[in-house]
Amino acid sequence: MTRLRREDGLTLVELIVASALGLVVAGALGLLFLGGTRTESKLTSQVDAVENMRVALDQFARDARQTSAITTATCTEFAFTSYFRTSAPRPVSYRYAGGALTRSVDGAAHSPVIRGLSSATFRNPAAAAGAPNCGMTTTMRSVRLEIASLPRGATQPVTVGATATLRNMP
Repeated sequence: MTRLRREDGLTLVELIVASALGLVVAGALGLLFLGGTRTESKLTSQVDAVENMRVALDQFARDARQTSAITTATCTEFAFTSYFRTSAPRPVSYRYAGGALTRSVDGAAHSPVIRGLSSATFRNPAAAAGAPNCGMTTTMRSVRLEIASLPRGATQPVTVGATATLRNMP
């Protein structure tokens, strides 16, 4: 009987086991990649929401800092005269309704500053927590606006706020 020479290589069983292990590793890497992609999408949505809210708050703070008189002060509306970008006082109004913060200048129709909000509240930072009408008065020296949004994919709303000192109040 002749002896067969040993040939190097893999048996069918070894090849099947190696392929199965490779598929398990590839599947785990795929799931890890998909999880990272979903997390990145959620974070991007939250960062975009915060950035948009910051822009709206900055615009509000610039207007409010130059307030010379307050005409309406409620939890959802703050109307005042402002010297922002002008030498004469101009009527400016901010209002929260229907998920949008809107702005009106010189009595024009309110136009959206930011949409998609879950809440927006004007309040007097010097007033006690839970004060009626958010502590808003026509003689206050500063105003705080807090806005909240629930970004796509988020489970908790993101809240951002800004306080403006009313520099030109008598």
